[in-house]
Amino acid sequence: MSKNETIRERSKATAEQVGKAISNKVETVIYCGPTLNNGELSQYAVFQGELPQRVNKHIKAELAVGELLIPVKDLAVVKSKIQQKGTREHLLFERALKYAKGGNK
Repeated sequence: MSKNETIRERSKATAEQVGKAISNKVETVIYCGPTLNNGELSQYAVFQGELPQRVNKHIKAELAVGELLIPVKDLAVVKSKIQQKGTREHLLFERALKYAKGGNK
């Protein structure tokens, strides 16, 4: 079993649960991961309310994508942490980047 498969199995959050949690808060969120599928989910795309199905599809395939949907107010801090090797945010970005390059197929 690969590391990503193990992480996905251990995670309790599904794409649907992440999407519902975000839409229940009715908070504006921004995706701070890499652009996916030639722009289907663009870096720094902003969402309010329920997430589109195209976003949920990526969260289901790679949970790091959902973790990189953050409140807009946290963007500066998260961007900084993404640049710092070893941080949780950096590792999430790397997992999403691997997924973006087809690493989870």
